[in-house]
Amino acid sequence: MILYPPLQIRIGIAFTSISLTPLNGISYTMEFRNLSSGDVPGILQIQQEAYKPEFIESSSVFEQRIQLFPAGCLGCFEASKFIAYAIAHPWRLGEIVPFDSLIEKIPLDADCLYIHDVAVSHDHGQEGIARRFITMLVEIAQSRGLKALTGVAVQKSEGIWHRLGFIEKHKLEYAPGGPGKYVIRKLDADESRTKKKRLI
Repeated sequence: MILYPPLQIRIGIAFTSISLTPLNGISYTMEFRNLSSGDVPGILQIQQEAYKPEFIESSSVFEQRIQLFPAGCLGCFEASKFIAYAIAHPWRLGEIVPFDSLIEKIPLDADCLYIHDVAVSHDHGQEGIARRFITMLVEIAQSRGLKALTGVAVQKSEGIWHRLGFIEKHKLEYAPGGPGKYVIRKLDADESRTKKKRLI
């Protein structure tokens, strides 16, 4: 599921940082890195801030996704404080991973990058973190020749995802008592091939 911002709302990178200067003039640095199983407690805390009770998933789901596709599990940190995460893995276009469920393996015929979850803590919801995550996920997908990003928009967040290049395909009952909308962002085929050649 994807959500932004939390107030109403996995290229694996080893480490990267971005220096920002907000309106108050005080600069700070955001650090992005791949997540590990030790980060799961922080994921659960951010999840509690971002989602309504019907969209809360168990720790085993996040632990498995990190083991299954660590390259697509990204975290954002400010002064070592865990403030946001993105979880994604290859999947089949048009198929939805059931809510709060474990998956045996990544399909050999995966053709898209499925965004399982993007969430940002309340205090950082307006800093463009979700947009940076999407940029990273696009690079992950392109490096593997995948042709789209997909996911399920919840809590009336589809407008934000539309501005990030996603289009709504259909509505669905994603979680018990929690509706969602399947969204997709197609990637340019020529761009994906070019990106893949650069990595070979």
